[in-house]
Amino acid sequence: MATLFLITCIASCSEEDISGDITGKYGNLTGADDTVITIGTRGDGYTMKCTYEDFGSGEYFEWNGTFKNLPTDAVVGSNGEEIGEIHFSGTDAVTFTAYTQKKDSYKAYRDELTDLPRSGQQPTDSIPAPEKK
Repeated sequence: MATLFLITCIASCSEEDISGDITGKYGNLTGADDTVITIGTRGDGYTMKCTYEDFGSGEYFEWNGTFKNLPTDAVVGSNGEEIGEIHFSGTDAVTFTAYTQKKDSYKAYRDELTDLPRSGQQPTDSIPAPEKK
């Protein structure tokens, strides 16, 4: 009986961690690199775009795929090949482990700073310069 309770608690706790909306942008900008993971919805699951830029080497990588299950699932590219694995830590953090291109794990966090323009991106809003007198 205690074992059944423990299993039920563990299952419900992991489901509860991701009961909110996971869609949107997650970012992780450091002095050395920039990771942005964007999650969207589609009829039978989710879309994922992960970009990683290494400022030191100037390298830029991009992965696009789909997945269905939470909190962890395989990410499949447009050609049907498994390109990596995605894992959500609640609705505030996501990790993409890439199996192609630059094989590594990329972790990003949900926050208001993910809307700032990144290297190579154009700002969507502009603030006019103050008038000179």
